[in-house]
Amino acid sequence: MAEALGAAMQGCELEDSQMPLAVLYERGKRVHDQMESGSSTQEDIRSAATNLQNCKVAVERLALFSRNEDPDDIATGDLKFLLVPFYLGEVLLQLQAADVVTFASSSASRTVTLKGAKQEFKEFLSVCDDIDLLSALDQRAFHREEPTDANTKRNEKIAHFKRDKEIKQRLADIEAKEKGTMKDFGEGEDTGEVDYSEDDREAWLLRIEMAGSATLAHLEMIETETQILASMPPPSERSKEAPGPTPEQMLVTAALREATRSLQGGGERGERDRIRDEVFRPTHTMHTMSVEEFGEIECAEMMERSAEQTKRAAKKAAKEAERSQEDVEHMALMKARYWDDFKDDNPSGMGNSKLRPCG
Repeated sequence: MAEALGAAMQGCELEDSQMPLAVLYERGKRVHDQMESGSSTQEDIRSAATNLQNCKVAVERLALFSRNEDPDDIATGDLKFLLVPFYLGEVLLQLQAADVVTFASSSASRTVTLKGAKQEFKEFLSVCDDIDLLSALDQRAFHREEPTDANTKRNEKIAHFKRDKEIKQRLADIEAKEKGTMKDFGEGEDTGEVDYSEDDREAWLLRIEMAGSATLAHLEMIETETQILASMPPPSERSKEAPGPTPEQMLVTAALREATRSLQGGGERGERDRIRDEVFRPTHTMHTMSVEEFGEIECAEMMERSAEQTKRAAKKAAKEAERSQEDVEHMALMKARYWDDFKDDNPSGMGNSKLRPCG
């Protein structure tokens, strides 16, 4: 492990190993938390790897943990240092190839990084297993020697997901309960005895359990990536392969892609997809709205007509109210005269042509 980890951390500037243990832990843990949000740089990751490695050496030198002790024998303030190999393994996985071994190929550099991270993860699981801090599911997976079938893997992943969800909910409840009174275990030097509560101890035990399931997932990923890297041809053979495309070929390829995209409707469905969708289309025109939607439209139009009629009636009533009684009587007299004149010009039965003789 020392050889692989030393190669993986080559080029990292070691800091003062005499720095307090809590400070080394906090510096490495802070960068580890920043990696989840993507706000950490490769320089920060190298520094975190150095701090966590020094922290791990200090923990081994102080002999904080013994493999034959029980979880109850470990002080609450020391539980967090069990996670140092886990944090170190995750930090090593984030190191880029150029930051691991500058003189080797990228695949070889990544292989060294994976080897160092794998050893850290296995050490973390081994210590937690000896102290009996792993769950029953993680213990079975850690001691399993033969590969399992896909159904078993699926069931284990579902169980891990459910358990991790319960742990996160419980940790959130503990933080909400304490409301900021939870002690910051690793910030600065310890100035005295800290009174840890049962919730503090439960929170760290839950974090260790969740880290165990995450470690198993990391080991599975490392095995898969290692197999892929092993199947890659060495750099000497890859250099003998056909050279890459010339700038002119790249321009032609880009033009062909653009022409294909334009023929397919600018990224939309192509002509073949459109014809395929129209093969089994119905012979009749499909409805464009439901009966309920049509009823709503009819109701809205009826309301508009009613409002217009009410408006016209109100306008007519207002106009009638402005006229005097003499004007009203004069208009009624003129209407009667027009009707008499119409009857004189159009005798009764004049409109029925069948009653008139053909002249």
